[in-house]
Amino acid sequence: LVDEPAAALPGLARAVSEALGATAVVIEPAPALRLPSGGHGRELAEPILERQLGHRGQPLGRLLVGARAPGEQYAADDLELVAILVRQIAPALDALRLAVELQHSREGIVSAREEERRRIRRELHDGLGSALAGIALTLEA
Repeated sequence: LVDEPAAALPGLARAVSEALGATAVVIEPAPALRLPSGGHGRELAEPILERQLGHRGQPLGRLLVGARAPGEQYAADDLELVAILVRQIAPALDALRLAVELQHSREGIVSAREEERRRIRRELHDGLGSALAGIALTLEA
């Protein structure tokens, strides 16, 4: 999706806002996703529409939509569009979840590899280094 997973959420929120003509849209990931909320438009004090985002039975967060211009209401067609957008946002949010998990996994692998290298370096320095020094002394004697 993007290099930094959290950077995709404001873009998704902007697309929803433009499609609906909403003054504000926030995509609020579930806490387990460890992603910040992404929003577009004004600060959202009171959402007019709220839809749960989930994919393959896993809850992923919420879509919060603010009002339109004063006096404008959301029609049935708009609500149908929201349902369509939710079906598109949920898999994208799931892909972001997977990207974050992959990033954390890679960081863990790199950390484990570096720790293993430090351990081997210590063993070579402490074990093999002193053994070679002892052999060198024995040879000199």
